[in-house]
Amino acid sequence: MAQDVVDRICPNVKCCTEDIILIGGAKNFSFDSLLQNEILPLLPNNKDIAYHLARTYGTRAPSLIQHYASHLLNRLHPDFPFIQAEVAYACDFEYALDIADILILRTRLACLDIDAARQAAPRVADILASRLNWSIDQRSRALDDALCTLDQFQPHLEAT
Repeated sequence: MAQDVVDRICPNVKCCTEDIILIGGAKNFSFDSLLQNEILPLLPNNKDIAYHLARTYGTRAPSLIQHYASHLLNRLHPDFPFIQAEVAYACDFEYALDIADILILRTRLACLDIDAARQAAPRVADILASRLNWSIDQRSRALDDALCTLDQFQPHLEAT
């Protein structure tokens, strides 16, 4: 995408982004190999979760799974592949501090199913509260704020 912009704006300049490896990528990266050899063995009964993590985190997916161990590999909602470890990862490594941020931007669960996001919000609140040392009152206020945000959220899923 960056190359498209550079090519359009500066047609005589070679875009340097072609050789930049993004976080979660690698030289000679093979999605199928990563999925089959590194992620599926860690999640043999959850192929949809394995596929989602591979697509979302790339080469970082196995580390995410191993780092957060089995206690955070449970789903945020039974109908979607997003797991509790993603909440912890977003908080620990991506500076996510807000329940709505996790549900709308990080996992996109609210964009896919607002009711599922509302159901997942208390568990997201619990995970953030434990990682950020929130008091019971802070957790309650954060959850109320998130539910209010979700009530007002209008995902635009149709292509424009």
